[in-house]
Amino acid sequence: MHLYQPYSPTVVQSLHWVSLAAAVGFGLFHLVTGFSPLVGWLEIIAAPFLLFSLVRSHRSGELDRRALLAFTLIMMMALVIFTRDHGFSGLAFVFPVVAGLFYLMSIFAAGLLGGAFTLLMFAVGAHSVDGDMLLRFGVSVLITYCFIWFLVLGQAQSLTRLNRSYLTDPLTGLANRRAMDKWLTGHPAAAPLCLFQLNIHQFKSINQRYGRATGDALLQQLAHRLKTLPQQLGTEALIGQGDALLARTSGDEFVLGLPIGAGHCRRSVADAIHQRLTGTYQVFDHQLMLSLTLGYSRSDDASASDKLQQANMATIQGKATQPGLCYEFSQALAQEMEQEAEILQGLKRAINLGAFELKYMPIHGLATPWCSGAEVLVRSTLPELAGIGPDRFIPVAEKYGLIYELDLWIIQRCFAEVQLLSGSRPEESRDLRLALNISSMQLNNPKLASAILSLASRYDIDLNRIDLELTETALVSHSAEGMKMLTELRDNGIKVVLDDFGTGFTAFSQLQHYPIDRLKIDRSFVSQLGLQNAEQTRSLVDVILRVAAIYEIPVTAEGVETREQEEYLMKRGCHHFQGYLYSPPVPLNQLLARRRSLMAETLGLSADGADD
Repeated sequence: MHLYQPYSPTVVQSLHWVSLAAAVGFGLFHLVTGFSPLVGWLEIIAAPFLLFSLVRSHRSGELDRRALLAFTLIMMMALVIFTRDHGFSGLAFVFPVVAGLFYLMSIFAAGLLGGAFTLLMFAVGAHSVDGDMLLRFGVSVLITYCFIWFLVLGQAQSLTRLNRSYLTDPLTGLANRRAMDKWLTGHPAAAPLCLFQLNIHQFKSINQRYGRATGDALLQQLAHRLKTLPQQLGTEALIGQGDALLARTSGDEFVLGLPIGAGHCRRSVADAIHQRLTGTYQVFDHQLMLSLTLGYSRSDDASASDKLQQANMATIQGKATQPGLCYEFSQALAQEMEQEAEILQGLKRAINLGAFELKYMPIHGLATPWCSGAEVLVRSTLPELAGIGPDRFIPVAEKYGLIYELDLWIIQRCFAEVQLLSGSRPEESRDLRLALNISSMQLNNPKLASAILSLASRYDIDLNRIDLELTETALVSHSAEGMKMLTELRDNGIKVVLDDFGTGFTAFSQLQHYPIDRLKIDRSFVSQLGLQNAEQTRSLVDVILRVAAIYEIPVTAEGVETREQEEYLMKRGCHHFQGYLYSPPVPLNQLLARRRSLMAETLGLSADGADD
């Protein structure tokens, strides 16, 4: 260990300039005056090493230890020669040289070299003083040298403690995320390694129910079990020889790195880890049952950082599928990760370029043959996202926080298109309702309501013709602020539609408590209405329609593709439909043209005169 630590570039360069000026100045002085010319030449020779270090410090802000060590050794030679020729006056430079060595070399090497240099200086300068003066010099140097050693050892211990706290989780004593990153970076690529990520199931609930002190004590007990795992698994020959990583990377998340090669079964190791860590923990007066979701990497040629990502993805997949079990990173998950990364990059580029377009899915009622409304759908025009629909890129946008910007782009573009196409024929779309899908994450966006109201004012949009579609999950997991925002939008004329009803967790009794104005039956139910052995689905649809009638909530069926489906729904009180039976999603100008044509046919007018 050495005490060298990087300083600010200003300090580093200032020290270099002062030392360089002193070396060159004294060297020229000794050469010009003839006072110790050999010392002068050594000082001049040492200067380029200092200059080299100065250039590097100017570029990187750090010292060049090898160049500085070469400069120091040459200057030590110059001091020895100076002391030999002129006596103990050269001893004045011993202490700064010795102290500087501890910043350039290991403590042991600096101590040996500094001690040897000091003894040599005494030996070559002893001729210039008597025995009494030599003793006095020796005692003072010994005391000063001991002081330097105490100072150096104290600083070394402080640095050790600082490094330990910097790289250690203070609660559990395990490595923290910084130490884990350092360990993974330095892990040999050819060495066998399997990474395991553990996540405590519902740890937040433990903290909330029993208190943070109990939660901390539980983590400490878990860490203690983790520390014994490598030895236990090695004794059972489940893992090979090598260093192990034990780290706590977040409040309820741990990472293990174990030497597991081709000759070992990762699944057996995962099961052994899971068995030893899950179960009952006695914490204070409480018996806590701990459940862990464990994900682990594959055995391949991936780097250590890639294996960590594999373990993380496997854990995420496990938490979403069934928490409390072990999951291995799979090839299918790898492909999903790669596709997700491609979609993410495409989304970012599409948002920057505005490379989206809107399509409108007509919604038909029973009163007229032309559509009474339309659902606004988004499609990407970016070549990189060709063939990737919103069912795939919307979840990615939600996951990476792009959905806020995308939703507002859709709302603004829709309002702009309506204003543009309705400018010459305002009565043509006056009674056309438009349904906008918004992400459930928008319920946590306090600026959404004001943004919608501002855009409606800018584009002169009548909010009484606008619907906002939300999924069941969004309403079930709503916050008080989200419900307040929906209420504000409803007060300004917007209707709230509960989308994909029947696929979530909404109890029928909850309908009266939610600020909703319409239900939409999910297409997965509608598609089965005409199938044999689908009595349960038909019964569920019947119940939805009956309960909606009781609460006087209108219902729209989506995904209607056959007349049989339409007739079944119509007979049971559903009066609004959308699906390919009527039209695929089309641009707004085509929807309005089709609507105008049907109006003309029905009213016996020409298409151009349908608006008169």
